Amino acid sequence: MVHKNIGYAILVDDEEDVRLSSPRLIQRAGIQTVVAVDHPIRISEAIRRFQGDRGVIFLDINYGSLGGDTAFDHLDLLERIGMPIVPITGNPGNVERLARLGLPCIDKPALYDKEALKTTINREYDRYLRARESGQPYLLRTS
Repeated sequence: MVHKNIGYAILVDDEEDVRLSSPRLIQRAGIQTVVAVDHPIRISEAIRRFQGDRGVIFLDINYGSLGGDTAFDHLDLLERIGMPIVPITGNPGNVERLARLGLPCIDKPALYDKEALKTTINREYDRYLRARESGQPYLLRTS
């Protein structure tokens, strides 16, 4: 079961097929409402729909269809938003690179594993809460 405090998820991915199929996978893990957007700059618009609820962001790392933009180009925005983030990627090499930096990231096929997805959501939510309680930055922080 995912944390009871998590009321929704925002899926950020530039690939339309991922935006259409992945929300059902995330819902199977226990998050009832999932909103899909195509770029990090649209996260704030999605958050306004959920006044007062706690959410989690599933964030694609690369935006090839949008000119090669990456999530790393938006770290300031993501830090200001103040929500747990689960980085996702379709490139297994990114998972390894981010792990070396202390950033958890899951390969998109892992979204199909309901139990692994629940574990990842809960781990990131806990890591986010620990960072907030300690006054440390959440992003680019090792566990």
